[in-house]
Amino acid sequence: MKKFIITMLLGLFPGTLFSAPIFFPEAELDAPFLSFKGGLVSLGAEMEAEFLEPKGDDDIPFTNGDESVFHTNQSVAKFRLDKVTLIPQLNINDKIRFYAEIEAYANRADAETTIFREAALSFFLPHDLFIQMGLDDRFISPEFMADNGAVGENKRLTESYPINGTAFWEDEDLGLTVGGNHAFDGEKTRLFWRLSFTNGLNLDHDEITRNRIFPILADDRDANIINLDVSDKKELGSGIGVKRTFSDAYNVGLFGFFYYSRLSGQDVDFLIHVIPGYSHRKHMNYFAGANAEFNASKFNLFSQYIYAMDGKVRRDGFYVQPSVLFETDKRKYVNAFRLLYRFNYLDVDAEGVSRNLSTSPFTWDRRTHTAAFNIQIHKLLTFRNEFHWNLEKTGGSPKRIKNDEFLSQIELRF
Repeated sequence: MKKFIITMLLGLFPGTLFSAPIFFPEAELDAPFLSFKGGLVSLGAEMEAEFLEPKGDDDIPFTNGDESVFHTNQSVAKFRLDKVTLIPQLNINDKIRFYAEIEAYANRADAETTIFREAALSFFLPHDLFIQMGLDDRFISPEFMADNGAVGENKRLTESYPINGTAFWEDEDLGLTVGGNHAFDGEKTRLFWRLSFTNGLNLDHDEITRNRIFPILADDRDANIINLDVSDKKELGSGIGVKRTFSDAYNVGLFGFFYYSRLSGQDVDFLIHVIPGYSHRKHMNYFAGANAEFNASKFNLFSQYIYAMDGKVRRDGFYVQPSVLFETDKRKYVNAFRLLYRFNYLDVDAEGVSRNLSTSPFTWDRRTHTAAFNIQIHKLLTFRNEFHWNLEKTGGSPKRIKNDEFLSQIELRF
């Protein structure tokens, strides 16, 4: 599999050079609910309501050694209002932009039910440069690169995150980011780059399903790092990529990245608690990888590979996601619909520990197949339907656990 991934990425590289401003903070909502002073300030909103049918699993006992790790196994289908988001924005002559998301969750197991999801101020400078300060996703997310016609976080094209997303880029970090997007060859070739200096994310847990069952190791946004204390641990990030546009319908791109920080004592203690037999006190922490994308008319192919070392725990993740968009000439009830498939794996190997401990989901090797059918009723109204087949190697009996999931959601942005 690794040889296939490397061959695929190297094969894409000679033609990977992007059009259109990418890796720049963008105006994420083009039709705000309220607009003041000729568009200088605006307020938008988003609502998500959904139907969830999870598969619970009581066959495998789950012990983790850490009371902070939730495990609320559920097997009952339910309708729910997932969240409502307020989106304030400020735009001063396309030179200074402020973008924020304030999320209120209607059914959340965590203590906090309303959070600042994002809040970032961007300054656009001459020579295609920018500076951004605030709270935002890591720039390895498809949000900053994918050219699939969607906007903002919707560029991942499914409501549920890939395993890579849950593990590495679902949560936001606070800090400073600088970048550039430079055109060559009459705008057909673009070189883009980013450097970031942030507080860094804590090593913690999260689930790849809406059912809070069988968590994985995840780079987690913790309340303790959402501050300006310069004594906190810090993370350095870097990335460089190229994009090549052949025509209005065809382009291809590649982006490589590297992040470095140090595990805190809390991170090391967490690994020792949730992985039985793990005892290393190593604080080394880094990850590297690449995004690759190909667009041919309404067909989009996006892929990501990440290799991470957390102390003496290796995480190795890859996903590939082809999708095709069918437009309906803006007929009365449906504007377009998209068919999507995604294959994702995440392998975990803790030095000195037997692989795939049945009592520790943090050590399991994961495989997920996702099939999605999304209907764009209006450019601001999307009906999502996703089925996730989750396959694990538990190292015990039974070999396969039951945590597949179906999700159907209405998303309204206004």
